[in-house]
Amino acid sequence: MLKRFFVVFTALCTFVAPMRADEGMLIPLLIKAFESDMQARGMKLTAEQIYSVNQASLKDAILQFGGGCTAELVSNQGLLLTNHHCGYSQIQSHSSLEHDYLKNGFWAQEKKEELANPGLTAMRIVRIEDVTALVLNNASGKNDQAVLNQNIVNLVKKAVEGTHYEAEVKAFDYGNAYYLMVKEVFKDIRFVGTPPNSIGKFGGDTDNWVWPRHTGDFSVFRIYVGKDNKPAPYSADNIPYTPIQYLNISFKERKEGDFTMVYGFPGVTEQHVVSEYLKFIVEQERPARIAMRDESLEAIGKGMKASDLVRIQYSAKQASIANAWKKWIGQVEGLKNLDGIAVKQSYETNYKSQAATNPEWKKYADALDSLNQWIKVNADKEFRYAMGVEYFAVGPEFFKLIKASNDLFNGDWEKSPDLFEAEKTKLMASARTFFKNYNAQVDQEIFAALTARYQKEESAYIKNWNQVNVIELTKEIYASSMFTDSTRFLKFIQPYSLKNYKKVAKDPGYQFYQTFYPIFVQEVVPAFRQYQAKITALMQVYVEGKYAMFPQEKHWP
Repeated sequence: MLKRFFVVFTALCTFVAPMRADEGMLIPLLIKAFESDMQARGMKLTAEQIYSVNQASLKDAILQFGGGCTAELVSNQGLLLTNHHCGYSQIQSHSSLEHDYLKNGFWAQEKKEELANPGLTAMRIVRIEDVTALVLNNASGKNDQAVLNQNIVNLVKKAVEGTHYEAEVKAFDYGNAYYLMVKEVFKDIRFVGTPPNSIGKFGGDTDNWVWPRHTGDFSVFRIYVGKDNKPAPYSADNIPYTPIQYLNISFKERKEGDFTMVYGFPGVTEQHVVSEYLKFIVEQERPARIAMRDESLEAIGKGMKASDLVRIQYSAKQASIANAWKKWIGQVEGLKNLDGIAVKQSYETNYKSQAATNPEWKKYADALDSLNQWIKVNADKEFRYAMGVEYFAVGPEFFKLIKASNDLFNGDWEKSPDLFEAEKTKLMASARTFFKNYNAQVDQEIFAALTARYQKEESAYIKNWNQVNVIELTKEIYASSMFTDSTRFLKFIQPYSLKNYKKVAKDPGYQFYQTFYPIFVQEVVPAFRQYQAKITALMQVYVEGKYAMFPQEKHWP
């Protein structure tokens, strides 16, 4: 089998089983401690060649793409290689019935044909610093947030002073460690090429998150910069970026047992979660979220099969919804097959046994017991939050348009007529973009299915939920609400004045949203935050115990 080390920047990943001796997730700054182990398993690079502040290194060729994906510089003219699914929203945004790049692919034949992508960024890590001591300086403890926050503000300000860089300080291990990330953010990223979906999405959702993969999962972009080779907003005068470092494409044969290292930005870790939390997500939270997305994906899939226009409109949305959906299915299946809850419980038994050997470690066992008990009693707060996210943020799309409209409808514009007109113009532009990728029939089916599910989950908490007739409500909203039809919406907004708000308040879609969304924001979200704050505080002590009681182990965040 391939021996693997995963090297990460600011974001982390997860394993259920304990880390094997020959693999782990490492922050590049800390890779020196693992260098000899990695070289013994076949790595030919030095730690300095992987991560260096003083000279070009591998880190300078590996960028974060679009805030959540990984991309690699592969030429001296800023050519950027990323996954097909990472560039999918850009591919979709440039596609139309006339230019169906999703179906047929796209390749710019020369640089002037490369397509701009407003809002898309690529980020290079300049350096990473362990600033734990500086963040905790003068603090009364690890939870003295006022002092910690001010120290972080000062560190970020100092880190970027006199530069074009950006910076942030991230907490690791639930506030046991802090790292300063100094970043160079590129803002002119152009679309160069992609294979058709038949290659880039070969296997579709069936193959997603499954190994081995048989898809040509790649797309190509290019970074453009100002004439000083520094990041700049889009301009026709910008030039291709000359990178500090880029990767050469290797055609060498790979052999079984070859050393493999993956360098990038892989997501969020859940490796430290306790057994009661695993039980919660396996038995309740994940299955419920999967079921919600089953409904959405069924409605979207039916619409996409029936219409090429809907296929283009909903391709990126479908991919986004399906990605987490498929991952969760795999998580539940994997945790059950590996008896992950029992594995966690076994680790926790060993953890508490170790804590019992030293009176000073009793606090660690107490934190673990408190975590499991707190989650067992209060997990309903996270469940309600998860259901609300699935419904209001991932579910019916017209909710998004209402949310975008609220600044106009609820703003204090009496003394600011110019700002009012500007806000109205901005909303109309946003609405045109919204309706460009919107199909009322698809959204209607999603609303009907998800409202029924959400009603079932929330009926015990929300007064009058059971009085909502979902079938009749759905018919009324999609037949008459301005938020589900572009003509109705733009016709209303174009001449809109402050006197017209009463008409907005009578809109059935708006009435429904304004009745139930505030309950989520004012009741569910605060309760979840309080629940999560206690978990974070207890996890901080629990994870501290791992480092204190098992110093011989090579820990990773």
